[in-house]
Amino acid sequence: MITVKTFKVKDGEAVAKRAFYKAWKACGSTSGAGFLQDKPGATEDDVWNNIVRQADYPFMRPQDDGVVMADYVFGRMMKLRIEYNKDSVKVKDEKADVEYQRWAIDYHTYSDLIEAAIKELNNDNRTT
Repeated sequence: MITVKTFKVKDGEAVAKRAFYKAWKACGSTSGAGFLQDKPGATEDDVWNNIVRQADYPFMRPQDDGVVMADYVFGRMMKLRIEYNKDSVKVKDEKADVEYQRWAIDYHTYSDLIEAAIKELNNDNRTT
């Protein structure tokens, strides 16, 4: 696991939420029977709520505070786990596998995904 603390946004949950949304968008399309759960116009909040409530998997328990995992979200293959707290996020320190993590086409490693989310959030919060 690698812990990333180098972000101006002091909200690990916001980083995790944005990272999941970026990963979900990078997946591009559904897999297999996932078309039945497809929601192509989903917002960042829609994706996050789906993950936190385990909406694609009603038989699974809700997520624990500070640990968020998603196998599939709205039919898209994610296979992503992020731990977070107020100051940091923690992800695997390895390359993602395109066969199981469709988002790896755009973000080759877990830290690439987190860094992209941090960069985007920092730009969103920049004052001019």
